[in-house]
Amino acid sequence: MKITRQDLRRIIKEELQTVMDEDYSMLSNMTPGDALAYMEENLNGKTWVFWDLETIGFKGQITQYGALAFKIDDIAGPAPSKPVSSFEVNVALSEATKEQMAKEQALVARADEIYNAEIDAYQAEQEVSDEFKFVRSMKKAHENGRPHTVKDMLDYTHHTPSESDMGEKEALQQFVDWFTGLGDNILSAGHNIISFDRRRIIAEGQRLGVDTSVFEDLDVFDTLKFQRELMQNVAREMMERGDEKMTKFFRETEKKVKGEIKKVMAFNGKLQKMMDLYGPGPDYIQLHTAVDDTKQLVEAFFKIYADVKKFVENPEIGDTTRYINVKKGQKELGRKDLEDPRDISRAISDFRRD
Repeated sequence: MKITRQDLRRIIKEELQTVMDEDYSMLSNMTPGDALAYMEENLNGKTWVFWDLETIGFKGQITQYGALAFKIDDIAGPAPSKPVSSFEVNVALSEATKEQMAKEQALVARADEIYNAEIDAYQAEQEVSDEFKFVRSMKKAHENGRPHTVKDMLDYTHHTPSESDMGEKEALQQFVDWFTGLGDNILSAGHNIISFDRRRIIAEGQRLGVDTSVFEDLDVFDTLKFQRELMQNVAREMMERGDEKMTKFFRETEKKVKGEIKKVMAFNGKLQKMMDLYGPGPDYIQLHTAVDDTKQLVEAFFKIYADVKKFVENPEIGDTTRYINVKKGQKELGRKDLEDPRDISRAISDFRRD
């Protein structure tokens, strides 16, 4: 049977719909009150598994897995402290990673020599070597307090090799098996896991020959999306009412709006900012290990949720339609007859429940 373009569009749409339905952190185009009601109806009673990876850069190997599982009966309750299960694995450095580190450290030892030999050519916009490009990028990263080399990343994440380290394939297989062993009604949760960590697991499964299909089918909740699609809107409302704590989530910056440069208050959704305001405090040094980051995220998320719920009890905040994009809502619903933002919110809330 011949497959038409219309058939392909329908198949793609259905696949996209399936992915969307699994993502419970899609909270846009609902009022804050509707968004919280949607979360509590769908997510209370699940086993939330907060997890994190540490890697050597965006494309480098995974070096740590950390996960904590909690049975959550009330999202609005206190932050859970006793996991029903946990997972922590340090991954042995692959031969490719060791080779890359050795090459980089050889360049680091000659960094000043390489830089001084070619900086004039670089400033004159002449061709420079790959060695110079590496050294220049490293210097720039270090000046900004960012890790750049493999060794930098290992130090940054406190990766200390030990005899108990697992190989890449074994570590991934055990991580997936651990998730599978938790039973049903599981929610995969973490900070920026949809854009980064989850994709890495799937890609590594394909590369290493590990079946990650059960993991891929899990419902997902991304705390970064929760911040961007709900929490920041509530925080902005509170900031405009003079709430000092919420003001600290924003910084003034410049942005081009319709061709004109304007000053705007940009939201900061980084884990470190969450920890500063809702975790151990600004004096706590983030360890950047998978397990420690996960522990801090759990504490910060539930405290943030409690504050958001408290703020939303004010109808002026809970019922606000200020952040609802009617056109996008109509497109998602496939209904142009709905024009009132409140109707859009209720319809989307019901639509995503289904």
